[in-house]
Amino acid sequence: FFLDSEQFMLTIDSNVNAFPSGFNFVLSPHNSEPIDEFSSLNVPDEENFKTTIALQEATFHYAQRNFNEAEILFCRCLKTYIDVLGEKHPDTIKAMKNLGAVYASQQRYEEAEKLYSNCLENRMLILGENHEETLRMMNSLAKLYILQKKYNEAETLLIRCLEGRREVLGVYHPETVESVQSLGHFHLSLGRYLKATPLLREYSKRKAEVAGEQQQCNIC
Repeated sequence: FFLDSEQFMLTIDSNVNAFPSGFNFVLSPHNSEPIDEFSSLNVPDEENFKTTIALQEATFHYAQRNFNEAEILFCRCLKTYIDVLGEKHPDTIKAMKNLGAVYASQQRYEEAEKLYSNCLENRMLILGENHEETLRMMNSLAKLYILQKKYNEAETLLIRCLEGRREVLGVYHPETVESVQSLGHFHLSLGRYLKATPLLREYSKRKAEVAGEQQQCNIC
């Protein structure tokens, strides 16, 4: 089952004026990034069963925006993973990321930042800077920085993420296209029109090219 829910797709909401230009990047539960899946629950049988149930319940509460209940369960799961697998195990990092997503949804940004930063550091150490999972974590932390109005930190990560995705995934990959859009909207929201324009043009071009390829496939 899927657990690594994130609520950080960059969307523009003209009704919120947190940014100088009148745009705002907001939490959007309907436009979440692709979520990760636990490949296995590498814990003893009894703990495996308890943790599986807790993760399912936590995910349900999170989807229903019952964040207090989700927090309790995700905390319990994270403790189990740390105790059994250690802090640097991939499943522990995913559990930590889940809890960070809950904190972010509760607008507890400092707590979320600590967990996200830890996740990014561990993924860079274990998987490397340009691994897909590392780049996703980088993207998520960047969006969290935006919510905290830490724009310099956010820009640095958005650029690194886009460069990494172009290199690893290619310019037509959906996650690369999303990064182009995110960085373009970021610059636009801060009134940096000269930087935003080429990125948003690239985004429109890539979307049109992908749509054209899909249409040709459908005709064939």
